[in-house]
Amino acid sequence: MAKLEDALGTNGAAVEKFLADFEDSPALLARFNNGSLDVHAWEALVSLSKDIRIAPMNIEAAAKLISLAETLKGGAKQKLLSTLGRIIQNVNGDAVIGADFLRLLNSGKLDNIENYVSLVGFSAVDVHAMKSVQQAMKKAEDFLISGKDKGLLRFEDKVEGKGIGYDVDLGVKKTLTSTDYIEVYQFKTNDALLNKRQMQEAASQLYNAPGDKRIVELRLVNGDNLNAIQSNEILINEFNYYLFKKGLMNNSVIIDEFILEFSNGSKVQVTYTNGNLLYTDI
Repeated sequence: MAKLEDALGTNGAAVEKFLADFEDSPALLARFNNGSLDVHAWEALVSLSKDIRIAPMNIEAAAKLISLAETLKGGAKQKLLSTLGRIIQNVNGDAVIGADFLRLLNSGKLDNIENYVSLVGFSAVDVHAMKSVQQAMKKAEDFLISGKDKGLLRFEDKVEGKGIGYDVDLGVKKTLTSTDYIEVYQFKTNDALLNKRQMQEAASQLYNAPGDKRIVELRLVNGDNLNAIQSNEILINEFNYYLFKKGLMNNSVIIDEFILEFSNGSKVQVTYTNGNLLYTDI
């Protein structure tokens, strides 16, 4: 296996582990032999469980992350490389959402969107963070499918400071060079039934965002249902507070719409129209 040793150098433990992986994955061996396997991408996953490190999609994703890291400099590059294994570990923490994360990452279709690498890096925090990152990635893909210019999209626009701070997960800029937005989004994947705190935390990120339209998208847990939400007075009060007649009484704490994604994949848009909350399937 001189070719393998050439690739992995003097890392004898890695060579031994790779040979053991060959035994369980003939496809891995075939890809290595035909030159389509990035051995260094596999090596970046060497500390993870065998089922994760021999999966082709995971190896492809590791190679992609390494290539994205090469677009960075200094500490940012090293941070992404050092957390690569955690990203892949977290992606494998949810079969459905993680698979879509890998699809979007490996496709390369979101490459070169402003701050994309920073967004992807956030998925190293934990599985919950990875799910929220996937929400932003999927929305960006939707925009591209609809014909939106990639140059109009920006991820992870954050400004700190009391009274001026905001956190935009994804924004649609007014022009290619604009710092202002047509729309700004904040995405959250909930870990409990929809409640007041979740709505407040998500909405507060957009209070000062320079966007004409502010949208909060919440991915709900299994157990949330629209009938229960519509009959919950606490949630109704929160919706009314954020959505009620934009600009009334100089209220700057305004969200233009909430989008609720239920566990079955259906989505409902919540807006305030003609004096009432309006729930619309989208």
